[in-house]
Parts: sequence; C-alpha cells; structure tokens
Amino acid sequence: MIMKKKIYQMPRIAVLLFTFLIFTFSACEGPEGPVGPQGATGSQGSVGPQGPAGDVDIQSKTYTVFNSNWSTSGSRADAYLYPSFLTSDIVNNGVVLVFMKDGGGTNSWQSIPYTWSDGSVYRYWYTTQEVNLEYIDGYDPGSRPGYDMIFKVIAFGGSYKSSLPEGLDLTDHDAVFDFINFQK
Repeated sequence: MIMKKKIYQMPRIAVLLFTFLIFTFSACEGPEGPVGPQGATGSQGSVGPQGPAGDVDIQSKTYTVFNSNWSTSGSRADAYLYPSFLTSDIVNNGVVLVFMKDGGGTNSWQSIPYTWSDGSVYRYWYTTQEVNLEYIDGYDPGSRPGYDMIFKVIAFGGSYKSSLPEGLDLTDHDAVFDFINFQK
C-alpha cells in the first residue's frame, strides 16, 4: 500500500512544479532590446484586375446664381460662370450643356435655352473657362430674375462626344445623368 501512495503523489508534484515554472518565466520582464535589422524585400505581388474605365472626358459643376449676380444691359441681364474644365478642346470639339433649377417653386431641372410661359427666355454662350447666362424677362425687359437659381454645367470632351448614343435627349437632365451615371 505504501507504493500506491508514492505513485499517486508523483503526478501531483510534477503538476505543481510545472505550474510554478510557467508562472515564474511568464512573469519575467526586462528592458526592451534594440530593433533588429531590416528584413529582405519580398517578391513583387501579382497585378490586380483592370479597373473600370474612367470618365475624364465628362465634367460637371453646379453653381448658385443669386439675384444680385445678374448685371443688366439694355433689354437683358447677364450672369457669368467660370468652370475651369471648359478647355479649348471641349469648346472646339465637345458638347457643353447647361441646366437650371430656379428658386421660384419648380424642383426640376430645365435645359437651357428655355422659354417660360410668360415669354421670359434663358440662353447661354460659352468660351474657354466661361459660360455667359442671358435672361430676358417677358414682362419687364432689362430686369433680373426675381429669385436665386441653380445652374449645372456639363461638358463632354471631343472623344466622348462620338460615343453619345443616337437618340439621347440632351435636353433631358435625367436622361443625360442616367447615361453618364452621375449622381443627381
């Protein structure tokens, strides 16, 4: 019977010794050593998949034109926008569209040129980095619009112009934006 007791006590002593050693060595801490040398550069990874084609040939910018921004001259009022993306290539070979949303109650985009039911007319001209908006009031020629308005200039570069689908209504803001996949 004495033998059985010694065999039974051996594993207990081993477990206690093992536990003591684990706690002793895991609790050791000292000052951090210096940083080791830089490792060798790894091999070049594989080339990722081709991303979707970008639309660098399409630009859009929205402007708020306040009533006070219009200057009158004779029977009309003019306001100027300065989109930096209107390059000479776009002016000479591309397409420039202007849409408006007025502060007078409508919440939809209208293509310019546009004639209101009262005979008021909005038109535009453009050159490199400039859009000239023109307003002629149907009742009071030479006056300014009576409220602030939002204008959006959209430009298609010459190379993109040739890819416009036949039948795309360039006077329809939503159709144009659906085609170019811009956010409204």
